[in-house]
Formats: sequence, structure tokens, C-alpha cells
Amino acid sequence: MVNSRIMQIKEVMRILGKDGIFENQLACHEADEKDPDENIIEHAYLDAFSFTLVLNGTAETTINYHRHTIGKGDLVFLLPLSVISYHNLSNDFAYIDLIVSRTFLNKLPVLNKIFTHAYFSIKFFREPIANISTASSLQLHKQMKHIRERIFQTNHSMHKEVIKNAVVGFMLDLDDILATDFNSSDELSRQEVTLKKFLDMLSENYKSAHNVSFYARSLSITPQYLSIIVKKYTGLTVSDLIFDMLFSESRILLQEHNLSVQQIADILHFSDQSSFGKFFKRKASMSPLEFRRVSQI
Repeated sequence: MVNSRIMQIKEVMRILGKDGIFENQLACHEADEKDPDENIIEHAYLDAFSFTLVLNGTAETTINYHRHTIGKGDLVFLLPLSVISYHNLSNDFAYIDLIVSRTFLNKLPVLNKIFTHAYFSIKFFREPIANISTASSLQLHKQMKHIRERIFQTNHSMHKEVIKNAVVGFMLDLDDILATDFNSSDELSRQEVTLKKFLDMLSENYKSAHNVSFYARSLSITPQYLSIIVKKYTGLTVSDLIFDMLFSESRILLQEHNLSVQQIADILHFSDQSSFGKFFKRKASMSPLEFRRVSQI
């Protein structure tokens, strides 16, 4: 399995060499054949919601370890904890991307109803790409460009509020499009509901809870049943997800030079520094200190 790392919005935009970011909580950027991305994100956990609308051309993408081909009119929707990479972009590939942190969305109560919709559920973890009509694509493109314009209106006396309103407008249109263009009558299966709850719990508890039994107990199911569900929908084991998140976080923390290895072991709730060192070496084939030295080069 490819080792992945957790990326915040600011880091994504830095790698892409793009502007259009608001307080590390929201970003919107557009790229076309005249302004291609030279740096492509490879195998990263994005700690945010992401909406990518393909405007032209084709590309291959690997989402949650499943490979897809995307093209004009495709909407790629990523839930937090999704693993994403792009490759083989055509010369005319163009897209617009909106990335929104969970913190930002949590401050928009009107969206609570939207995120209970079947299409804003674990179904997007399994099927993260929807091909929408030309009219719908034009409408979403318009809304996303409006958000980007609002981000740059830094002199506006109600800057944050107008950005929030622009995001709400986009989300309401998106919900309407998905409800209209697709069959929205499907109910989440019991297993899908359980997986969604598990992923929510994992994002909040992976630093302190490393055992499958913790999550199974919290969900009132057996560890064996949780393992079956996670494997069925993601292709990974529960331990794969937990340890991948821990490894990603440990690499980020090791680049914080003011933290000792012991402090990082404590933050990630390992029993001691030795246990953390053994875990890290199994994943990275080098010790934490060796990784720190290499990352400084």
C-alpha cells in the first residue's frame, strides 16, 4: 500500500502554486490548458471536503485506491479522509476546484440538512464521481467562480460573511442538481451508515485510539463485523486506515523541530518512545530521527 500523508488546504495550494485561499479554511482555484498545474498531488489524505468540476479534457485519478478516468462534466467530490492522486492529464485538461474545511462547514447550520442527503454520504466515498448535465456544469462553474471572486474581496467590510453566503449558494445549487439529475431516493444501507460513523470517529480519535476494538465497541458491533464493512467499501483493513493516519501525522510532527520524538510519541498516544520508533521504522524503513534529518535536506 502506498504511504499517504495528511494535507491541509494551505499546503495543497502551496504545492499547486495557486492563490485564492481564505484563512486555511477555504480555497478555490481554476486551471486550464493555458495554465496547467506542473505539480500534481500524489497520494495524500485531504483533511477537507473537495469539489472538482472538470471543464475540459481528461485525466486519470486514484481515489481511495480505486482508479478512475474523468472528463468534461464530471464532478469529483471528496469527503475528508479520502486519498487522492492525479496523473496522465491531457494537454487540454481544465478544471475548477473548491476545497472547504470541516471547521468552515460546521459554522454553516443551513448545510446540516444537505449533508444528510444520500449523495452527501458515504455513497460518495464509494462512488466519488458524478457526470452532470451541461446546464448544471455551467451553473456550478458560475457559483465556484463567484466564491473565488469573494475570496479576493479582502477590503469588503463583511468579507467572511459574503464568502459564507457564496458557499451556501454553491451548496444549495449542488444539492438541487444532484437531487434532480440523479435518483435521490436511495436510502443508505445499514453498512454504509456504519462506515460513515466509523470514518467520522476515526478522524476525531486516530491519535489516541489505535485499536479496532475501540471503534467497534463505540459502534456497538463486533471488531470482525467492522473489519468486514471497512474492507468491503474501501479495500483496506481498519488497521490500515488507523496506521496510515498515524504515520501521516507522525511525519508532519517530525518536521516540527521544536518537538522531541518523546513528545510526538506522547501526542500520538504510544506507550513509550521505543514503541513509536518501532512503528515508524516499520512504515518508513528509517528511524524518526533519520527521517527528520532527511526531511531537512
